Amino acid sequence: MAQEQVDVFYRYDPRYQSIINAAPQLLMYGDHDQIVSIDGEKDYYKYMNGQPDSEIDLEVYEHVNHEFTDQMYDDLRTWLKRYDK
Repeated sequence: MAQEQVDVFYRYDPRYQSIINAAPQLLMYGDHDQIVSIDGEKDYYKYMNGQPDSEIDLEVYEHVNHEFTDQMYDDLRTWLKRYDK
């Protein structure tokens, strides 16, 4: 892989974007997702959870594919209310 391609990966890797890392994050994932592997989400969550001042939550939904369910909407609203000032 050319260095230019590697640089692009780093530019879009959220671990290296301080503005993203400073904000609370909610990861929502269906355990039957056939489009995106949960392994990357788990690795990112583990990495961010080890960072100082990181505020990140990971919610995994049983029997959910690559979609956004009513339960996920409810959980998102509840999560957002934690930051409503």
